[in-house]
Formats: sequence, structure tokens, C-alpha cells
Amino acid sequence: MNLKNQYSKLTKAKYNVALVSLTLLFMSQLGFAQSQHEISIVGSGVFSTVSYDTQNAYIDQAQNGSIGLGYSFYFSRQWAVNIGAEYEQFKASLVYNTLQLSSEAVDIEGENFEYRYSADNYEEEQKLNVINIPLTVQFQTDGETKFYARLGGQVSLINKAEYATSIRTLTTSGYYAQYDAELFDPSFMGFGRYTNLSQKSQELELDTSFAAVIEAGVKREIDNIGGLYIGLFCNYGLNTIDKDTENTPLIEYNTENPTSLKTNSVLNTNLAEDVRLISYGIKLRFALGGY
Repeated sequence: MNLKNQYSKLTKAKYNVALVSLTLLFMSQLGFAQSQHEISIVGSGVFSTVSYDTQNAYIDQAQNGSIGLGYSFYFSRQWAVNIGAEYEQFKASLVYNTLQLSSEAVDIEGENFEYRYSADNYEEEQKLNVINIPLTVQFQTDGETKFYARLGGQVSLINKAEYATSIRTLTTSGYYAQYDAELFDPSFMGFGRYTNLSQKSQELELDTSFAAVIEAGVKREIDNIGGLYIGLFCNYGLNTIDKDTENTPLIEYNTENPTSLKTNSVLNTNLAEDVRLISYGIKLRFALGGY
């Protein structure tokens, strides 16, 4: 059985290598035949950030990057229009040492009350997988070693977005203004003290991002078949991607099952403002064809 699995993996690896080789061969032939056309493989890093403002929290943005394909059409030796498709990943984590909030709720008997809760060591991890479609105009100088610049825009489609939370200690209570009374129990109503709570990955609702794109660097010709680019870039989100979440609480009171707590993402509440995607760093591009 192990030999069969190893043979299957080896066959799959050979197939992948052959596919990549044929793709590169086709691209190289296209580059020889039509120098106005350029096809490229693109990689970038190091900073892909979910940028947002929030108070009294520590935010850690992980180092991420992107990979993709690009196509350029040259109107002349200096000017070209570019389009591409890139996969990019964003990761961030947030920590509140202490947090005290409240929201309006209805209990199992239909009574309105104020759901109060305080959390110690609230942590949230956010992960986004994004498909970028950049459209830019490129200018480059003459010579084997060229200086180039790209300027344009980008649409970022949220392919997958999720978050996970954990709380070391959570204390909840219910304040009934009509009786001027605050209940810290019973537990079956969702009031009390909870420890070491965790919530597995949940879907995160975000809007499509539109960004301004700028890139500049050096392009080196490779034996008249293409070029190697290395440059600095910045993709700055022009719009906020958080949905209208003014009335969404961080922790929801579950009227049907009060002991079952649901935690929403900070990005889907009013605790986070000006949520946008920003990427910057180094971009590498290996191209076949073009000038």
C-alpha cells in the first residue's frame, strides 16, 4: 500500500514538472514570436496588512505575500498596459488585555435588558485569501538595464475570510432598567463567570477592495527572450471593506440558548474603524517576451 502511494505521488510530481515545462516552453515561443506581448510570473512580499483603527488593543500583522501571473501589451518600447491575476494572503491577530462592553438584548421570557460583559485577554485571529486583478500602465527606459514604473488600480476580491477567537475570562450580567436591578446569575440565563472560552473559525463578511497601485524598480533583459524585474511597490486600499455593523455587538446574547455564546469579529463591530487592505514591499517578476 505504501509503495502504491509513493508511486502515485511520484507520477503526480512528474506530471506537474512536465506541465510547468510545457507552459514555460509555450511562453518562451510566444515571447520570440511577438515581442509586443509579455507574459510574467510574479511574486511579492513582505507586508500584506489588514489595516484598521481600534482603541486599547495590540495588533500584530503577520508577514505575508502574493504570487500570480501577468500579461503586458507594448504600444512601443517604452509604454505598455498590464493586467494580471494574483493570489494574496493576509493574516493579523488582535489582543485586548481587558474589555468592558454592553448591548441591548431580550431574555427567554421576552424581557428587554442590557447585556453587560467584561473580558480578560480577548484574542482574535483574522485570515483573508484575496484574488487581486491589477490594471496598470508601465513606462520604461531603453537599454539592457532599464528603469521602469507602473501606475494604476486594482480590484481585490475576497475569496475566503475567517476569524477565530479565545477569551481567558469572561464575566456576564444582565441589567434590567425597568426594575433597576442587575443579575449576575443564574447561569442558565447566560449570566456568570466563564473561563478559557474559544470559538473555532467563522466566516468573516467583508466587501471588495479597490486599491491604487504604484510600482518602480529595475528591469534587466535576459538574452533577448524576456526580462527580470525587481522593484518596490505599494497597493493602498481606497475604500473601507467592513460592512455596516453599527449595531453588531462583539458578544451576542443568544435568547434561544443563553449558555451558548457567539463572538463576532472585531472587524464586524464598531470597535474597528477604517478597515482597508494595504500591501507594500518588494516585487519580483520573471517575464518572457516584451521589450
